[in-house]
Amino acid sequence: MAAHGALSSSLSDVSPLSVTPSELPPTPPPTSTAVSKSPLDSKPSSPSLLHPSTCPEDLLPLAVFYGPVDARNPLLASCEKEIRELLGFMKKKKALATTEKQKHEFRRRCAISLFDIWTKYAPRLPADYYNEKLLKVGDSLCQMKEYKLALLQCYGRYLQQFSTDFDENKADVNQFKTVFFPKGFGDKTAGLTFHALSGRNMCNYQLVCDSDVNLKNKESVTQCLHILSSLRLIMQALDYLLWASICMESSVPLLSIRYLTWRATLYTAVCQCYYDCQAGIHGEAFARRALAKIDELRQLELMSSSRSQEESRRYYREATIKLPWPRTITERLLEEMFDNTASQFLAVLEALSDSNRRILQTGPVVTDEVEIRDVVSELFIAGKDLLIISNTGANGMLNFPKTSLLELIVERKNVISMDAAVKFVKLAFTYEEWSLFESSAGHLIYFLQDALPDKEIVVDMIMFLWQKCKLGIQRFHTSRNDYAKFTQKISTNKWVYLLWQINEVILCYKMEDIDIVVVSEVTIRLSEILESLGNPKRKFRTSQDIILRKGTDEFFGTPKGISEILPILKVLAHRGGYWTLLQNCCRAFWNFTQEVQILIQQAVDLYKTFPISQDAFLCTSVLPFSLGAELLIDMLIQLQNTNSIKSLEDKGEFSVPSCYGNIKNDNGGFSLTFEHPLDDVNVVDLKWIHDFVLKSLEVLYQVEKWETLVSLAIQFNIISHERYTEQVTPLLVYGQRQLLLRIQKFEGPDITQQPCANYEAKYGEKITCRNFIGKQLMIDSPNDKFTAAESCTDFLKMLVNSEYNRAKELVCVPVDVTDTLRCFRETLEKSKYHNRSIRHSRKLLLLFLAQTQGDKGGISHSKSTSGKVEFCLETEEMHMPTPPDLSQEHFRVFGSVEKSRLSHSQLGLVISSYYQTIDVLQASNQRSLKVQALHSLGNLLVFADKKRAAYKCWCQALDDIFRTPNVLHTWKELGTSITHATSSSSPSGFKDYSEEFLSKVGIWGCLQGAVISAKIAQFIKTLKVTKRTSCCILSALLFQGLLRTTLPHPKAERCYAQYEITQLLPGIELFSDRFRADLGSVVASLYYVIRELHFAKQNLIVLPLLALYQYFVSVICQDLVRNLEARILKIEILIDLGFFSEAFNEIAHIFYGKNMPSSVSAGCKATGKNKILQSFDTGKPLNSKENVQALDELISKGLPLILGTVGHQHLINKFYFIKAHFFLSVAATINCVPENTMKSFYHGDVTEKNKPNLSNVKDQNPKEERGSIFQLAKIKDDISLGMLKAILLTEAEDRLNFLVSEIENTGHKNLSQCSAGELETVVEARLQLAAIALQRHRAAYSAAIIFSTLKLLQDSKLFKKKIVHDDKENPPSSPETSASENRADNEFLDPISLNSREYFNIHLWLRCRLVLVTAFVAQIRGIGIMKENDMTDCVSLINEVCMEAKAAEDIELQAEFLMQAVILGLQEKHLKADIITKLQDIIHLLERNEFLSPRSWLTLARSLVLLDDLTKAEKFKDSPSSKAEKVNLLAQAHNILIEQMLTFGETIEYPLSNTEYANPLQPLKNIYLPHVMLLAKIKMRIGHTMAKQVYNNSRRKSSFKWLPALHLFEMALKLCKISAKEEHEVEAEILFQKGKIERQIIMEDKSPTLQFESLLDAIQLSLKNDQNSGFSFMTMLADTYVSTLDILANIYHSQVSDAVLAVNLLIGKKNARTDKVNQMALPNIPEFATVDLLSSYTDYLLDNYQVVFQTCYTCLYQNDDMCDNTDSGNKTLAKVDITWILLLRYYIHLQRINNMSKLLVMSRQFHTLRFISKAPCQPVLHRDDVIRYGNASFKQGTVLSMSSSPLNCDQNDLSEAIAIVVP
Repeated sequence: MAAHGALSSSLSDVSPLSVTPSELPPTPPPTSTAVSKSPLDSKPSSPSLLHPSTCPEDLLPLAVFYGPVDARNPLLASCEKEIRELLGFMKKKKALATTEKQKHEFRRRCAISLFDIWTKYAPRLPADYYNEKLLKVGDSLCQMKEYKLALLQCYGRYLQQFSTDFDENKADVNQFKTVFFPKGFGDKTAGLTFHALSGRNMCNYQLVCDSDVNLKNKESVTQCLHILSSLRLIMQALDYLLWASICMESSVPLLSIRYLTWRATLYTAVCQCYYDCQAGIHGEAFARRALAKIDELRQLELMSSSRSQEESRRYYREATIKLPWPRTITERLLEEMFDNTASQFLAVLEALSDSNRRILQTGPVVTDEVEIRDVVSELFIAGKDLLIISNTGANGMLNFPKTSLLELIVERKNVISMDAAVKFVKLAFTYEEWSLFESSAGHLIYFLQDALPDKEIVVDMIMFLWQKCKLGIQRFHTSRNDYAKFTQKISTNKWVYLLWQINEVILCYKMEDIDIVVVSEVTIRLSEILESLGNPKRKFRTSQDIILRKGTDEFFGTPKGISEILPILKVLAHRGGYWTLLQNCCRAFWNFTQEVQILIQQAVDLYKTFPISQDAFLCTSVLPFSLGAELLIDMLIQLQNTNSIKSLEDKGEFSVPSCYGNIKNDNGGFSLTFEHPLDDVNVVDLKWIHDFVLKSLEVLYQVEKWETLVSLAIQFNIISHERYTEQVTPLLVYGQRQLLLRIQKFEGPDITQQPCANYEAKYGEKITCRNFIGKQLMIDSPNDKFTAAESCTDFLKMLVNSEYNRAKELVCVPVDVTDTLRCFRETLEKSKYHNRSIRHSRKLLLLFLAQTQGDKGGISHSKSTSGKVEFCLETEEMHMPTPPDLSQEHFRVFGSVEKSRLSHSQLGLVISSYYQTIDVLQASNQRSLKVQALHSLGNLLVFADKKRAAYKCWCQALDDIFRTPNVLHTWKELGTSITHATSSSSPSGFKDYSEEFLSKVGIWGCLQGAVISAKIAQFIKTLKVTKRTSCCILSALLFQGLLRTTLPHPKAERCYAQYEITQLLPGIELFSDRFRADLGSVVASLYYVIRELHFAKQNLIVLPLLALYQYFVSVICQDLVRNLEARILKIEILIDLGFFSEAFNEIAHIFYGKNMPSSVSAGCKATGKNKILQSFDTGKPLNSKENVQALDELISKGLPLILGTVGHQHLINKFYFIKAHFFLSVAATINCVPENTMKSFYHGDVTEKNKPNLSNVKDQNPKEERGSIFQLAKIKDDISLGMLKAILLTEAEDRLNFLVSEIENTGHKNLSQCSAGELETVVEARLQLAAIALQRHRAAYSAAIIFSTLKLLQDSKLFKKKIVHDDKENPPSSPETSASENRADNEFLDPISLNSREYFNIHLWLRCRLVLVTAFVAQIRGIGIMKENDMTDCVSLINEVCMEAKAAEDIELQAEFLMQAVILGLQEKHLKADIITKLQDIIHLLERNEFLSPRSWLTLARSLVLLDDLTKAEKFKDSPSSKAEKVNLLAQAHNILIEQMLTFGETIEYPLSNTEYANPLQPLKNIYLPHVMLLAKIKMRIGHTMAKQVYNNSRRKSSFKWLPALHLFEMALKLCKISAKEEHEVEAEILFQKGKIERQIIMEDKSPTLQFESLLDAIQLSLKNDQNSGFSFMTMLADTYVSTLDILANIYHSQVSDAVLAVNLLIGKKNARTDKVNQMALPNIPEFATVDLLSSYTDYLLDNYQVVFQTCYTCLYQNDDMCDNTDSGNKTLAKVDITWILLLRYYIHLQRINNMSKLLVMSRQFHTLRFISKAPCQPVLHRDDVIRYGNASFKQGTVLSMSSSPLNCDQNDLSEAIAIVVP
């Protein structure tokens, strides 16, 4: 019959498809318009069945377009994925199609889907790949018995390429070859063609059998004859045996090891035919080819197969020995020259041996002659076969005689001795015949347990190790004086350990071959180290254990070869009884598999390729899992036998006692308290062993290793006394049933003849599932007898076949299902209902979570599109909310042991189950499990968007944890009693909540409560800041409870600034049970709490949490990225706290790569010797040599190596942020205006107009990291603070501008379209840039930056709600639109965006508003040109933001806004009553809160001081002679600062008397704290008040009464002088007050000599301050300073003062008010003055949220033409004339604001006069209390002001000085 006819007749039977062979590819037939599509049909990538011509595949790019045609090619990967999904779908759903209609529909759908795949990919795939894939899919379909589909869509498609006019009934073999093999049999496609032809015939035959199995129809007989005709032609086309061999090699299913026996038989037959035909050379060549093919298969099997090694060896051994000798010339010579195996093997050894080669000096034979290399290879092949053939016993195992090889040769024996075999394996190692070595060594290793290695090997090994060790020991340097440090160093040094082992080997072997010099060096080195130890033997044994553990952990940290290494280690650890090492091996493998599975899942989710598939991974890991589990169980048995671990129940009817107890001990989960023995991990971790065994059972089930599964399940049930029978026994029963089916399939012996039954018959004891452990089962020898006359080849063949079949026929485990079910039901009756209930709910939860894996969160609702309804073929398994009754379950089908995932629609079922379980747990008094169930239920309810119900569950869980109602609102009452601080590290009023919480609820109660509190804050309390912060503080205190355990962790929060946790809870596995403490949830919640508290400025309480978080992510999780994130966040927090030393050290740690996770590869660590950064010392001034050098080195440092290696851009950006933040914060402690002169000197030719800013910085910095342009090291000897401030600000500003420009250059047309991560970068950079502008006294520019940032936040797409269109009014969106919407939705769901979105909260908004208000308040108003009613806008803005903070219930920021209103009121002379009211509001808001942030404590203290000042000022105004002045407010502020300084780490000296005041002990650890200067001001105020009280109340003359006040002034002066933030006017004020006290003491003591050192110092300091650049003003206590000292010296050539206007008016000069400043003097006006006088924030605003800074100089002195030619992109400021009077008013306004830094009360009792002149003169102080200055004199008590009366002196003679009028 013709091929065309055969194909067309077969294809015509397929309905509804009709395929024409001549069409390539065939087109689909017309179908009805209504098409029901399965999930496979509805893939977007599939072409439409209705309109195939609308998307021609030939127009799409070919596979080569995407890169190399390999597994990574996306087109090939997509094709493979679709085929895999289709085949998987067919396997899964075929069994569900039972009726003929269902089968027809099933096959129709499968045919359409496969047709679509071929149609889509055929034109685009390479021909060879496409053809091979056709045949592979056809083979798979044949295995599923889908012969028609395989024939039509696979084999038939392949054969369509050949002639369709060929009739197999009429053609001869030559025609057949011409048609199907035009290029001959040597062509690479010949094998595929044979494959297709044979597959076609097989399918045709199977189709005949399916329709007419008995061949009753004539058509069936005819069809069979046609098939035979085709087979006849194929057979004639090739020699039969060769054809059969090639067919086997070309068939993928037949290439498996399962068919190796038949394959070897074919090879043997071919070789034998060649020998029979006298063509031995050809036979040898074919034999070598066969060996190569078998070796190829072995190499593949080693990489992927999970088959046991011994089973594999048996197959390969059989295949190898079948091939007859001789196969090579070498084998022929050996056979001709020697008559027995022993002599032949000796000849091989002698031929390979070389006296010049040492065993460990490996390498192939060194020769250029190819023939010699071939002979060496043939010798090794011959030797291997001789060894296997001669020494394989009847049982298939190797056996060795006890006689020597020489004796065997003499006796002419065909067997080889052990020593000869070992020598042969060593030679294989020497010649690097690795394949031979690995296979042979695996056989011999079991016979060499007690053998010692050759001395030659030992000597070479020692010499090699000594060369390595010698270098390591030479680098071993440490202090020999510190014994503890030295001991620790030895304990962790691998070279010391190696040195010890080398010495031990030398002593044990007593080898003379080792160089005596080496022996001496080893001994000397070791003796030198040991002599340094007090007790070398005991200490060194301890160090050995430490090194062993550490070395094992480090070794297991590398995944390379771990699955191969760990079993050859597990066995050794088990045999040696090294139980800790055994557990570490298994745990290392456990961790490795977890990481690999995560990587595989990530690759699947991202459609990426991975080196190993899930199936291959399972096959690779099954042996290590099963072996490890069995060894662990045996370990438990041995530990119980030696009483090393306690048994909870005697063995009873089980084989062994149980350390697990029984099912009565199980409550379904873990308690929140310590549970013995599961929580006791000192010897063994029983819970982890339980998890490991269950995981092993899961893997065995997946790869269908039923016998091993049954054995392991029975053993674990026995050791646990069936405590976990509900999880284990279903698998056990199912495995037993599968073994029974296997016995039946292979026609094995009846159950009564299996090994278990034989044991019972022999010993009279039945083996059951409860006594299986300890029973030694024997397998009888086979009954087959082989006569000696049979050939060796036939004998081995029959032997191997027999053994293979017997292995499948016999089982060595109990398979009595009835008995197993009886035991199962018996144990179930003992279980507790709440145990089953909680386990059932958790099972439902896990099944539901499995469905959500890969989803982006939230509940997905079904959607209908385009009027079509999509159906899912899967049927959901029915579940009940209550646990099922398993007592009647028989576990016959896989559905009874393997549950499918729950869909989203089943969420209500899971919630209902948890509600019922909670009721059961409540009734059973299971408080701990109830808490965990409530926690899980709350999670589910949040997922279901039922937040109120979730809140109720979580609150109830908290109440149950503490056993107290309403804990969330009353937890502050649970603190311990107040501790009274003296000089301790805890402040007065300190409560250690954490210690109390730990004692009440335990460690797991703390964890549960902390996570629940954090979730309430995160998901429930989303709108109210105070309540959310309170929840976070509760969570933080609960987390800190983990630091109150037995280990001596610090209690003071400040101590964690540099503290690293290396060990948390020794002997306790904190995360052993995921429902009690889930590591992922704990880490996520802890990080949320840290960030939320940081946003709320609760930075001090965060420090212990950061240490805990770093321990979790670094020590436990080994997560480098999260470690770096936490470190960067910690640096930011330390900077905010003013801990600059600690922050600097943390930055240095990142540069060094210090304390990073240990599992990181070497490429991710900072390698090499790094230059140690000079540390920054907060105890020294900023301009000290050390600190300037530290800043210089930090500025010059580039990007840390570890950040560059990790390569996460968001981490790099954050590092740059904290670096800029450090410079900015340090610069803020410099109380002066940054110098502008250094800009051109150090920065190059950059004018102020072209200064880098937000819009023109794009071309300033290159992409790569560079060092600073500044070189502080060259100028640090004479650097001024103003210059240093400018350098720091510029360095920070440049980096921030560069980061912003990077975002702007990414292609966004509008910044509002930035992603979450990009927007976070822009906003954070602009906030810092605004702070920089404020430090440069560009308040309007700072306000403009924040104003544009707020507008950007309002317009950002992140906060735009999507508009939902009505489907009736709007047509459905197109696929393109839907795709873009999905991309937009997913844009914010990556980890970086999710992390960034938490940044955009109410804290950020209010923070921006606070910066905006601060900038508005800082700008000097009412002097220059008024724009847009600035004053009203500022007041309105403050009122508005106060309402925002109040609405958000953020009382701390509400207080900050009120403080800004107070400052504005003082500057603008608002009513004092209103200011006092605002201060009282601030105090009322803050003083009632126990957990204030450090910032708010400062605000409270300042408010108290300011209220005291204003109150006393009002009293003085009403009654100047009032004597009743109290210090209550000042004392309260003083106590706050003392306690805060104590909290911040300073040592406090407390007085013995209540009338005295505490003082910080000097030298201070941190002079940069703002508390220092404020404390000095408070002490000055208290001293002044006390002095007035003494003066008013005491009438007796005694100097002692002034001493308390004098002491306060002295302490205030010390604090003022050491403070990093210099305020010379405050220092002068303190000196003045101190001088007055000293004057009173001198007067009352009637000292003959007057000493006025303090007064003179005050005068000199004021003069120096005014004449230099140190004079500054402070806007009250908000620390915003503006310098005015150079206004008079640098602005004017003829200086002006307050008297200028009065003098000009007196002499009749009427135009003084309109006199303009000379054009030559304009450039000397300070920048901040021009900004205040001439600009508003609106002047800097541009489009697209841009802000530009341009100084006012250009329009001050340039002509009109120049103004017109300015850059059109910038706003041009209007030209303004500045008059002298305008400058004078500005100066007077600055003076008034500056006076706020002094005592307001004292400012009414004395005044300061400033005189301006070209010729300064010195004041003279006389004893008559008259201050003379030039020709003027002033009596004491005189009060003068600047506007009093004309002065009797000429303007030209006036000089600047200070006239102090003493009261």
